[in-house]
Amino acid sequence: MFDSHFAFTPIPGRPTCHCAALCQLADDDLLAVWYAGQREGLPDSALLTARFSQKDVQWTAAEVLLDTPGLSDGNAIVFALPDGRVWLFHTVIHGKGWSSTLSYWRESDNGGLTWSASRLFDPEEGIVFRCRPLQLPSGRILVPAYDDKDGTSVFFLTDDQGLTWRRSTRLRVAGDQCIQPAPVQRADGSLLAYMRCGDRGHLWQSVSTDEGATWTPPEPVDLPNPNAGVDMQKLQTGELLLAANLTTHSRSPLCLLLSEDEGQTWATRAIVAHDPGQEFSYPQLLQARDGACHLLYTWRRERIRHLIFDTEWLRKEAAKQMEYVRG
Repeated sequence: MFDSHFAFTPIPGRPTCHCAALCQLADDDLLAVWYAGQREGLPDSALLTARFSQKDVQWTAAEVLLDTPGLSDGNAIVFALPDGRVWLFHTVIHGKGWSSTLSYWRESDNGGLTWSASRLFDPEEGIVFRCRPLQLPSGRILVPAYDDKDGTSVFFLTDDQGLTWRRSTRLRVAGDQCIQPAPVQRADGSLLAYMRCGDRGHLWQSVSTDEGATWTPPEPVDLPNPNAGVDMQKLQTGELLLAANLTTHSRSPLCLLLSEDEGQTWATRAIVAHDPGQEFSYPQLLQARDGACHLLYTWRRERIRHLIFDTEWLRKEAAKQMEYVRG
């Protein structure tokens, strides 16, 4: 199974876009959000949204979800709860740069057709979202975030469906950034998170054995990274799926990797987007309830690209590319 297309038609006056997020709704359709404007960080940057019909296999026209007057709307994530509610966590730049960001939270009870008013999520400046929340079998929900002021990662935890929140310990690397954690839960119940890390040229990982409350000091992973966002998804088979730029110097190529041993090795690797000098970045992964895998990513900062695939296609593509390299 494989399909590839753009998630929306560009909106006039908003030539650039970035940082798509994705969730599956109660009716099985997918909901995406991203930000778009003249350029990242400018006041005309707004949050856009579109829905993907599983039945019709097509996206609705993009619509403006939120456009804060005079301020730049930035990274957002969406999360569908088992009861059908959808949460939107989003950021607004209130000064100069991401370190002046404030984080907000709103809710929908009709699949994102209408939303509650945004309310402040956390009062600290510089808190930014990137990767999708994770709900554990215990019911605990983890919202990954990072602090742009000091380059640390942190998880916001709730055990009561968002009535109260607390923070995890900080994940930090001395002298560098360690941001945008992408978490999964392993078979033994422990959590594994991958992060981008400044100019070190590779990914970092951290582990939690108490459902995200505390984390081990980040350690390097033997995977190259050009200080670009990654995403990781645990599949229904127990395999781990990773989307990342496997290079030390640019956001191309963008690759998909598959691990059969919970991240110890990543033997299956395939390039899904590559053009020297261009950008294919900020992937977000989702395995839908029907087993199909979905990938959204920034395409040249102009569009959002959508891939639908399964692991059979990924393995075949990885093998085909390997044969091409060998030939």
